[in-house]
Amino acid sequence: MTRSPISILSAEPVVVIVDSTRIEIRELNFLQLLAFTEKLAGVASQFFSMSEGGAIRVSIDDLAGVVRGSSELSHELLTATTKLTAEQLDQLPASAVLVLLEQAIALNLSEEFLARGKALAARVKAVVRGPEQATLEASSST
Repeated sequence: MTRSPISILSAEPVVVIVDSTRIEIRELNFLQLLAFTEKLAGVASQFFSMSEGGAIRVSIDDLAGVVRGSSELSHELLTATTKLTAEQLDQLPASAVLVLLEQAIALNLSEEFLARGKALAARVKAVVRGPEQATLEASSST
């Protein structure tokens, strides 16, 4: 089933049951999502690299930094998308927190959302380059 463009703006919360407690995971608002993705990009660029084959690499020496950065991002994402406090999250079993993170990321960084972001970036790139640059590039590649 294809969602309408407007349905992306009002995604239904995802419900996860942890120890018989119902936890709703909601979509971030625009400013929250911008702040989260900016911090995520900062952590990723600081600790991860891409191999020639496209695999993501992290040095074992950087593992502590990755965990520290991931921990802060995890708390930020889950406190923003659930009604849980950081203290409540810290009391949950690790497996439950991982399920909550998986669902929060799936809801807020879905393939559909990422595809729309890429399409928007391509549109902005085309506008910035201007029609003359796009014509020059097209003619030089033939």
